[in-house]
Amino acid sequence: GTIWFAWRQSHQTPSTQTAKTTLLTDIQNAPSNKLLGSLNDAFSSAKLESLDNDGKSSLKNLLASQNILLADLPAVIFLLPNEIQDLEILNKEPILIDTRGQLWSVNSGKLVQFNQKSAITDPVSLTAFSPTNIVVTDTLGNIWRLDGSTNPPLALTQNSALFSGIKLVENYQGNLYLINQTTKITYRASNFTADLALVAVYNKAENLPGLGLPTDLAISGKIIMADSNGKVIEFARNSTATVKFQLPATDGAVKIATNDKAAITVVASGRALYLLDGANSLLKTIFLASDGKITDLALDPTNPTKLWLAIGKELYILNLP
Repeated sequence: GTIWFAWRQSHQTPSTQTAKTTLLTDIQNAPSNKLLGSLNDAFSSAKLESLDNDGKSSLKNLLASQNILLADLPAVIFLLPNEIQDLEILNKEPILIDTRGQLWSVNSGKLVQFNQKSAITDPVSLTAFSPTNIVVTDTLGNIWRLDGSTNPPLALTQNSALFSGIKLVENYQGNLYLINQTTKITYRASNFTADLALVAVYNKAENLPGLGLPTDLAISGKIIMADSNGKVIEFARNSTATVKFQLPATDGAVKIATNDKAAITVVASGRALYLLDGANSLLKTIFLASDGKITDLALDPTNPTKLWLAIGKELYILNLP
């Protein structure tokens, strides 16, 4: 008999080409509550620039629908030789310490290096009462005082409870406030001039339930504190903290800026700034079109819409909306 061969025409499946992803498509695919985190993960200024005008406009509108403002970085005010570690405002001007432990201040529009005999190794936190009374902490748990002269920084004597653990520092109305990152106990040294003789517990760790690793504190009359999980709490002396805000996403250090003249508190993490009002409502989120992430920030007490921002080695002024 005859053998029949059945011929089947093979259909080649067309090669599946992945659609080119852009910053816009990355964000469009994110659920609205993950929008900010997705933007932060995907962001680079090159990706933003590669969008055409329609793409940029669509991205801005998508973010605006979630009350997020995509903002260009203003011009750099000062560029330091090393990265900025901590920043605060003293007499309307920034005072800061870099990661190498060198202090800087701004005088008459010029960046001036403090005349230190020695740098502070691995600095963590800075607060300045005056140009001649500055407190800096380090990763070893030391608390240093600098008097603005060429005298070497003086390591302050600490009581044993305070000693072990890294401290974050802030000042308010002449008092020095400290939180020990390890024990989570907050202390106050009243009328601080030169030593910790008058240091006393201000609030117990049990009064700060659910607080992760403290990353920053600011004082508006009450103490406002953030942790590495993006939780922001508020408390007064010997009282249980209330949760002020929870960041929807964190990326790197969580930092806070406020003061008793400001109507707002600004919380930063990664490239995002969260503006909270006195009732703890989120007024707006600002996402900075920056390749670097925010290292620290400070509100000018005399002009609470003027925000100083440190990003890497650069210092900026952002005028808040």
